[in-house]
Amino acid sequence: MADPAPATLTVTTHLTPAQQDEVMALVERAATLDGHRAVNDAGLLALRSDSTGNASRPAPVHVLAHHPGHGSEAPSVGYAQAVWEDDGPVAALVVDPDYRRQGIGSALWQALATETTARAAGSDAPGALRVWATGNTPAAQALAASQGLRAIRTLLVLGRSLDGDLPPVAPPAGTSIRAFDPDRPGDIDGWLRVNSRAFASHPEQGSMTRADFEQRMAEPWFDPAGLFLAVRPAQSAARADEQSDQQEEIIGFHWTKREPGAAGGEVYVIGVDPTAGVRGLGTPLLGAGLRHLRSTGATTVDLYVEADNVRALSLYRRYGFSPLTSDVMYAAPARQADGLG
Repeated sequence: MADPAPATLTVTTHLTPAQQDEVMALVERAATLDGHRAVNDAGLLALRSDSTGNASRPAPVHVLAHHPGHGSEAPSVGYAQAVWEDDGPVAALVVDPDYRRQGIGSALWQALATETTARAAGSDAPGALRVWATGNTPAAQALAASQGLRAIRTLLVLGRSLDGDLPPVAPPAGTSIRAFDPDRPGDIDGWLRVNSRAFASHPEQGSMTRADFEQRMAEPWFDPAGLFLAVRPAQSAARADEQSDQQEEIIGFHWTKREPGAAGGEVYVIGVDPTAGVRGLGTPLLGAGLRHLRSTGATTVDLYVEADNVRALSLYRRYGFSPLTSDVMYAAPARQADGLG
């Protein structure tokens, strides 16, 4: 039996609306079988982005694999992207379930690695290409092995039912918890300030900008009532000067998420300002968010947490979260940092 014809690849930094719709349909088709989306939130935003990039961050790269044996006008049966973060490009790949085990994943990876290496050479963007394997399926592990990649980071996915007891919501003395108000002076900048401090060493979350925040506010799932802020009276003139409202200081937050029509919700991100000198905010922030999700009709909740974040894992396990699956980031060994090697 003859080997299947190779897929035709299209490499671009801009997807047309029709291509965006086609890729989204492909992502959802694969998710129905796999039980998870192969492209995360940041990737989905990049998929619809019109970014042209800049000196430090090139524009996202998209690679479409078209129906094997046909030209670039044929339907897409595979998709890969690379989005630049502060420490280099990060990829995501998905192949139509009906076209797997035909070398399409390897072709997508190789095309993406070649393109990102060329683009990084003309910019200030550091680092070799890495790729997230959502669910770390056997197919993803096989692709990583075939390309000589190694696991460098693991995100655990934890979940629990929203039935039964939830964490207490009473905040520490001198603090209170309220909902985010997009029209309130200082709420966006205050959130950004705390986020950058809380996630100073985190490659994705810590680098969020106001534009990133506003892009998420425009998503259909965004609900200001589901973004909780921990606040206290401004502690000093220096810290008060950082706030548009000088009477109040934002020191923590819990951003929840629930996709329209979804049965479950998500602990999107929890952060506490490490310079605020306040302990015990994580539990009431978690409790406030879970109660909100339950009030919207969500029956379950999940979250992502770094496998080595012992403190956060202790909090979540204490309140009934248990492992569901994991996402693994793979990268080429150092000797392959300039490409596929």
